[in-house]
Amino acid sequence: MAMIMQWTENLKVLRELNEELRKRSMVMTPYERQKVESQRNSLRKSCHLGIVSGASDYLTGKINAFKFERKLYEKARSKEINSWDSAILSSTYGIMSVLLNMSIVGTNPMIGDTKSNRIRKLYKEAVDSGDKYRLRAFNDLLPGITAKITNDLEESRKVNAVNLESQTLVDKLRETEEIKTARDKAQNAYEDFNKSLREVKNISVDIGDGEIDHPLATGQLADLYHRIQVYRDEQGEPVIELLEKDRRF
Repeated sequence: MAMIMQWTENLKVLRELNEELRKRSMVMTPYERQKVESQRNSLRKSCHLGIVSGASDYLTGKINAFKFERKLYEKARSKEINSWDSAILSSTYGIMSVLLNMSIVGTNPMIGDTKSNRIRKLYKEAVDSGDKYRLRAFNDLLPGITAKITNDLEESRKVNAVNLESQTLVDKLRETEEIKTARDKAQNAYEDFNKSLREVKNISVDIGDGEIDHPLATGQLADLYHRIQVYRDEQGEPVIELLEKDRRF
């Protein structure tokens, strides 16, 4: 704790000197300006290593905190995935595949017996049944059926609308409270990481090392920044990786 206080206190003093130069440099005498710059540069030199080390640990800690929450989120999702009985799901897929394929043959649009009406009826029956396996099977298999009727734009549009409704309902069904809580915590940790990353960028400038996101930036903070890789998974949720090597090379 004492070490944390030391580097943050040194950073605070350094920033105060930077701010004084920024605000008063134009009205200072050459002697006053040289005195403040000397103090600033001396502090930068003597505290540089401590501030860089402290800032690196600070940002790395935020990354690890996110990764911890991300693991809990992944665990919650895995728990939901594994909650489905594979035998029941497979059997339901088989039945629903037959029903969906039957819905697009032998129709009679003249009396309103269209593919889209049949499919919407199957969807309503799946919803009304309260059977989550039946609803999921319908939703998972419907895109394959839609692909078979692309020659009829109006019917395809109507079936896509059903698909959107079913996907929304299935997503809601599979969104357990545990997943919601874990996702919220991971999102908060991600936002905390982003806030910390912005802070470390500012620290690099304050200590005279320049912009760490510059392609040619050097130094420990720049090296750390260019080892961080952020992307989105298939669900659109953030992922942070700390690579062994600099992404630039």
